[in-house]
Amino acid sequence: MAKRSNASYHDEGHVREYETKAGTRWSYIIRVPKDPDRPELGTKYAESGGHLSEGAAYDAKAKALRERDRGLRVGSKTPTLQEFGEQWLNSLALSESTVGGYRRQLTRHVFPRIGDKPIDQIKTTTLNELYKIMETEPPLNVAETGRWSKADPLGANSISKIATTLGALFDAAVDDHHILDNPGKGRRVKKPPKSKIVEQAPTMVVWNQQQMTAFLVWLRDTRQDSDYTLWKMYAATGARRSEILALRWSDIDFKNRRVHIRRTLNVDKPGHTKKPKNGKSRDFAVSESTIAALREWRKTLMALRGLNLAHGSAWVFPMVGDWERHRNPQSTSQMFQRRVEWAQKDLGVEALPTIHLHEVRHSVATILISEGTDPKTVSERLGHESVRITLDIYTHVTKKSDDAAAALLDFG
Repeated sequence: MAKRSNASYHDEGHVREYETKAGTRWSYIIRVPKDPDRPELGTKYAESGGHLSEGAAYDAKAKALRERDRGLRVGSKTPTLQEFGEQWLNSLALSESTVGGYRRQLTRHVFPRIGDKPIDQIKTTTLNELYKIMETEPPLNVAETGRWSKADPLGANSISKIATTLGALFDAAVDDHHILDNPGKGRRVKKPPKSKIVEQAPTMVVWNQQQMTAFLVWLRDTRQDSDYTLWKMYAATGARRSEILALRWSDIDFKNRRVHIRRTLNVDKPGHTKKPKNGKSRDFAVSESTIAALREWRKTLMALRGLNLAHGSAWVFPMVGDWERHRNPQSTSQMFQRRVEWAQKDLGVEALPTIHLHEVRHSVATILISEGTDPKTVSERLGHESVRITLDIYTHVTKKSDDAAAALLDFG
């Protein structure tokens, strides 16, 4: 670049011309804060060149001044979406599993498509086009094997979750003065509507009270399953898979028939636990038969390994043969699935539909709500953040309640 001509500087900056091999070009120089969040650090020069005319340089300078006055970082390199996204992910003070979920969303579905764009060039239209592509085209970088090797286009619920993540990412970009407005929020954003999410949602298969009873009786009396108490605890509590596996004997109040959920397994760190999903401990009552089953299970463990397996800090459901370890969540689900298949051979598929371990939790909630249990009680028992979450998940039950209410109000 050739030497620029001298020009005096004033508060609004100035424009000057310079010569290059390609001809005359124009640049502008303005003063901008070193850090918009810390004005006490003073200002610095920001320069932009390569403009083809004096007028273009003045227009660019005016735009830069407006952005400076509105708090943007002018004169600094604007990061790409992927650069800022990685920085944002590393800054999150959330659980490893939550951050890991966000990272998978972005690295699998977003960064390969628009990650190289400067973050200030991503508009609402850019995101709307992205969401449309996600719905019709498979992801660009797919793992060859494993859980994430599926290469189908995304459903409405997955796209909606990614849109929520991007909304939070762009909120952080606004806070960091890289952009003025969040392109991921507002009335022009075309995320999948809730009606489409509901339409695409798989039908929830649950057991009723008679089916749950039939299965547990079959486990106890016909199968004589050594792990009967484990499956009974899922049915008696509605707790999450890793919450039950993280129970210690000190969490069981035998006298008052209460179970305390104080932790859950950390699937990202085998052998470690963390706070329950919503960060709150909870406790609830269980039946006399559940307490009796727990007493018998504790006696069985003591007979196998003595008091070491019955003290307060010991796992309620340790790994068989490796008693100091908790059970693996995935293998526990597989064990449950095998038992359902075995029970179906005796009881029939029509009498006992196929469900997975997580659907025991759904079955518990459905049974409770269907039998008139207050939704707030159900929500607290399940560990949901709010009653609204419970009602949104179990709309199939509330719809039946609404139909029943209509029948009650038929006075004709």
